[in-house]
Amino acid sequence: MNSKLLLGMLAALLAFQTAAAQTRVTLTFQDASSQEIEVSSAGKIYFDNNYMYIDDGTAVPYSFAVANIRKMTFDEVLGMREIVSENFKVYPNPARNELYVNGDEFGPYPYVLYSMDGRLLLQGEVQNGDAIQIGDIPTGLYILKINNTSLKINKL
Repeated sequence: MNSKLLLGMLAALLAFQTAAAQTRVTLTFQDASSQEIEVSSAGKIYFDNNYMYIDDGTAVPYSFAVANIRKMTFDEVLGMREIVSENFKVYPNPARNELYVNGDEFGPYPYVLYSMDGRLLLQGEVQNGDAIQIGDIPTGLYILKINNTSLKINKL
């Protein structure tokens, strides 16, 4: 995967964080080794040049050369039931078949759903109270961009 695409997708994923969530990040490297890191809500993941840094919220940040990372996986340790933004919420998360959108305004809210490798999977508009159908996509982690906000979605 192109490192700039990876950096862009990770930046979008990390742009929206919830205070209650704790995430386990598993890095798989080019040599097939892997490392798990627990990142609390006080932690962060950021980039500088060709390095990714993971600050787990408790210690000196871990640093990794982006070129050495083959795969990055996020697992929720403490789940969340809904995602709340200034003007709307998306729930449940994780979800099996449907994501419901409730907003301050009726809508429509434009949305796009991306896989972690940047492929566009779904797009459209949803009205307040309507659901986005996700039953046909595989289990995994996705980026939902709705009303210009990027959200991490877990599909069960």
